[in-house]
Amino acid sequence: MFGKDEIALLENPSLFKARDRVIPPPAAQKGGPRLNLNTTANYAPAKRTPVENCETRWIMIGCGCKSQLVQSGCMRRNCEPCADYVKKRAGTRVEARLLAGLKPGEPILKTIFTVPNFLREKYADRKVWRRLLRRLVAVLKADFGFLFGLEASHPTGDDLDEFKPHANFLWRRRPEGGFRGMIDLGRLREAWRKLLNIGLKDKLANPHHEFIIPNNDKNKNKLSHACAYTVRPFPGWSWWTGSIRWYGKYPKNVPMIQDPPCPVCGMPYAFQGVPFDEEIKMWKERPWAFHPMYPPDKFRSAI
Repeated sequence: MFGKDEIALLENPSLFKARDRVIPPPAAQKGGPRLNLNTTANYAPAKRTPVENCETRWIMIGCGCKSQLVQSGCMRRNCEPCADYVKKRAGTRVEARLLAGLKPGEPILKTIFTVPNFLREKYADRKVWRRLLRRLVAVLKADFGFLFGLEASHPTGDDLDEFKPHANFLWRRRPEGGFRGMIDLGRLREAWRKLLNIGLKDKLANPHHEFIIPNNDKNKNKLSHACAYTVRPFPGWSWWTGSIRWYGKYPKNVPMIQDPPCPVCGMPYAFQGVPFDEEIKMWKERPWAFHPMYPPDKFRSAI
């Protein structure tokens, strides 16, 4: 017996392009030509590569009331120990650019485009995936008022070893026609399915869409979390993800969102030097000793 998906394919073979059809050898054609529903048979499976692990080092930073030691790493996107630091740093930069010139009540749009299971290995080819996203951006600009935004490709979800490609967009719309208008999710869903060249009602082909209006602390925190989540690195998958990409007329030379200052003295933290091993040992045993009574130069090596 055929399933509903197989019947749809047999009734309408044009759902897949010619290159996705596989005609079995003559020995297997007893019942005549048939479609091979495994459209990824000719693609190599995507696998996670070994990650890089840098050796973190201790550095000394200080404000107006004390000095302290913190750990610092290489800050590469393929380094597992530095992944959280890279995520936070990139998230603040993205948030600053998205908020530049934002008018009261104007939303930031968050959209996630997922891929059905039977097409995942096809898009393990990075060039094929990038080509698909370029076409998607063209559709967003032409039909959905895309002004500017970023795209970050995620190769997987919480399970870092299983390939589950999806594209994450944070973007803003053009003001003409009113940026408060809702997105027609039906049109967006059909546009994405058309780009994937499928006609099946697969729930994984439904884009996930959300409006974020940063007009209060709750929504501002929500936007900060969305930015950090979208640009988070995936150690071991950098061969596929590539870099974060901006599209449209995005603002340049945007001031960075500064790190919060010291809650006691109100002064920003500044880099003071690289400590010796003896200083690191002292810090772990007596962190209270690093305060203004002890000149910073006494406890740090030359930069």
